[in-house]
Amino acid sequence: MIIVGLTGSIGSGKSFVGNFLKSKKIPIYHADKEANKILENDNLVKRKIIKLFPNAYINKKINRTKLALIVFKDKKKLKKLESIIHPKVEQSKKKFLSFHKKKKTKLVILEIPILFETKGHKNCNYTILVYVNKKEQFKRVLARKNMSKEKLKVILSNQMSNKKKKKMADFTINNNSTKKKAREKTKKIMEKKLSTNL
Repeated sequence: MIIVGLTGSIGSGKSFVGNFLKSKKIPIYHADKEANKILENDNLVKRKIIKLFPNAYINKKINRTKLALIVFKDKKKLKKLESIIHPKVEQSKKKFLSFHKKKKTKLVILEIPILFETKGHKNCNYTILVYVNKKEQFKRVLARKNMSKEKLKVILSNQMSNKKKKKMADFTINNNSTKKKAREKTKKIMEKKLSTNL
């Protein structure tokens, strides 16, 4: 089974590429969605987070925006949060891979925003990086609900630069242009480089 790591900074359009591949019946593991599910449904995880970050617990809920602002400003706090959530995400990723190995699936995609930062690329056969320029990135991300320039800058300070990631990735998708062009580039990589017809 071929494991392809799909990554990109916030606002790069990696989820757009991921959803396009999903629409072509390629199994995709979304690390962010899994982390959010764990945050919502795992009571043990919730209790640990509330104990460590009581200020992020608002109206009987963990406020993800508040939590992000707390941890992204403090690397020690971020590490503590990751030590609670990452093992659970890793567990669900292993289940996903094991399920598809048994099914003899030819190729799967792991969509992981911090793939290179967490050295997750070492467990992939290939990696695809989706990137955009800073201006486009800020425009896209600041249009989101509950997002501010401050929060975005703090998030980016904890992510590797595109320059570094481009050197590490096997394939890259420049997503500054249209969605059509992003789909075409993705198709080209999958069909010509990874011998997977879409």
